Amino acid sequence: MSLRIVSLATALLAASKAVHAIGDFPCSGSTDSQSCAAWSVDPNAQGTISATAVCQPDPINTSMSYCGYAHATCTTGTDCDYGSCSNGHCAGYLGDACSADTDCQAFFFCGTDGKCGGTGAACANGDASAPIPSPDQQCVSQSCDTTTKTCAAAPAAGVPNGFGCSGNTMCASGFCSTASVCSLAASPQARRKRSTHVCPASQVACSTGLGDGYECIDSQTNLEQCGGCVADGTGVDCTAIFGVESVECDAGKCIVMSCVPGLNVNPTATACV
Repeated sequence: MSLRIVSLATALLAASKAVHAIGDFPCSGSTDSQSCAAWSVDPNAQGTISATAVCQPDPINTSMSYCGYAHATCTTGTDCDYGSCSNGHCAGYLGDACSADTDCQAFFFCGTDGKCGGTGAACANGDASAPIPSPDQQCVSQSCDTTTKTCAAAPAAGVPNGFGCSGNTMCASGFCSTASVCSLAASPQARRKRSTHVCPASQVACSTGLGDGYECIDSQTNLEQCGGCVADGTGVDCTAIFGVESVECDAGKCIVMSCVPGLNVNPTATACV
């Protein structure tokens, strides 16, 4: 478990490398990225992390990954980017229960509603020489008031699709995916798993994320694996598009039909804006 940094400004200034992430140990997608094993012995690391920690994608910004982040699998607290290991997964991500800042992962703080990154939680350190790259991502609501440097409350109806989550009740859709983002509930067909990698000619084999399990899907129409497999970067999860209310996969492309109140379908029907 890494040492909790009380002052973000102090932590960022103390690091010998420029910080391009909101996690302590970037392992993919940043100029500072290195393996978890390398971070475990790096004298300039902001805390401690085990060499066997899992490199976990950020649920909101999937181009970035951090060691022991966002509900990554773990066996002990040292496998996690601060937070703690609970029931085999790193706790302390957005929306997880907390009673103090020390219950939350690095760069997330406890809100007045008892949630990491919840209402009133600290965000945006305001240091021009080493700013937090994406202060909105420190909040369940994905909205950081940079004047008060606190997180805005989440919408009463729940957060839109594409936002980070720790449970179904956080989401407007009522469904928090296994990737820890709000999305449309998966169909029974999408959840059907196959024990073999051999699929019909019209389908492709995509990882289920459970061991070496695979499922055969039609990438031309499958909402969660549209255009290919999400795990290998060839497909897109249409249900996780930010703010989407109704969406379909047609000819391997996500087509947004409608958005949550306050957002509109863009001209190309690929996003909510």
